[in-house]
Amino acid sequence: MIVATAVMASTTYVQFLKGGLLLIFSTIRVVYLLTRGLGTDPVSGLAQYQSFGKVTAKGLELSALRVWSQGARLRASLALQAAKDATGENIANAPHVLGKLNFSTPIPTTQMRLGYELHYDGERRNNAGDTMASYWRSNLHLVAERWAKGLEASFSVLNLFDRRYDHASGAPRLNWQPTIEQDGRSIRLALDYRF
Repeated sequence: MIVATAVMASTTYVQFLKGGLLLIFSTIRVVYLLTRGLGTDPVSGLAQYQSFGKVTAKGLELSALRVWSQGARLRASLALQAAKDATGENIANAPHVLGKLNFSTPIPTTQMRLGYELHYDGERRNNAGDTMASYWRSNLHLVAERWAKGLEASFSVLNLFDRRYDHASGAPRLNWQPTIEQDGRSIRLALDYRF
């Protein structure tokens, strides 16, 4: 794998606000899985990932972070990107716009934080060449930190508003589904122990 990346980054601090700008141009020669990287083994006839060739990605990412004195944090990021294969076509399942907004705050008199995330994925193409709709997705998190040394517990409601959205499947000649529906609302309980 050969990766060549040129990056220009800038960070600005204004009181409790941090902002960032990241310009990215990458040329990557990799095992390309998104469009034509899934092929058929000529001996066994089974699906396998195969090397495809050159992919060129250009993009811009903007980010900002605001921290309040009582511990609340607001983060936002927006990425604009264009990823093309060697023929100049947009690669599959690569949205041109990605956005994320995250707010978290400590819950007074507890050792817990409440957080909300909003994600946006723009339109993109699946492997059959069809346009897949953009979507918004929200998550809600309750995190208990420092209840015991090294232990963190969290309770999350993922896809809070039960939005229906799809991701692109593998190559159309190997998979009868051009898209795969993703999970609706789900609940996750996690315990993390760091030592």
